[in-house]
Amino acid sequence: MSKIKENGILSGHTGRFVYRELNGKQVVQSMPSHYRDANTDAQKKQRSGMRNILAYYRLLKDVIVEQFEDSSGVRKSPYHSFVHHNILLSPVELPQAEYNKGLSVLAPYIISFGSLPPLEVAVEDNSLRFCMKSEEWVKGDILRLIKVECPVSGNNTPSSLDATYVDEVINEPENKLIMTSRLPHGAYAYVHIRNAVSRSLVSSQRLLLI
Repeated sequence: MSKIKENGILSGHTGRFVYRELNGKQVVQSMPSHYRDANTDAQKKQRSGMRNILAYYRLLKDVIVEQFEDSSGVRKSPYHSFVHHNILLSPVELPQAEYNKGLSVLAPYIISFGSLPPLEVAVEDNSLRFCMKSEEWVKGDILRLIKVECPVSGNNTPSSLDATYVDEVINEPENKLIMTSRLPHGAYAYVHIRNAVSRSLVSSQRLLLI
């Protein structure tokens, strides 16, 4: 319906006509007879990829709440930060029906973004390994191992994923080699976390698939 503004100009729509103000004058336009949605293959793929990002956020939201620093000057929620850093990656598709069931597909998403040097983690014989450099650590820093484990073998198969994490407080790094035991099929990451005065500092990391 249309409303009359204080200056006597109509705003809104009545029947097939839309009323609005342009440069202080009344403008009337006919409403479109239909709306076009190109619904291209690329758009469908992007929507399907977005579903998997949302499914992962639902899975990891309690883990990543402190893992995105505010580097832009505009405070973002963990949700918006997670989506922002992963929406431009190659889409990992998830059908709507599987999303509705609470399933998701393993994906190498960015799960932290910050100012600490990234950990150079490698996959070796179904394990994660990296060298902890003593000059990059201070007493009380945290090493977090994030696990997203999958009960099925295929990387592209929607499944009910399980996410957990383990924190280890580091007091004496001593340039030591960190290596996990053999890990089951899933996606994993180490994250370096430092509790600063008003916020947490983190390393930028992404999940690695095993």
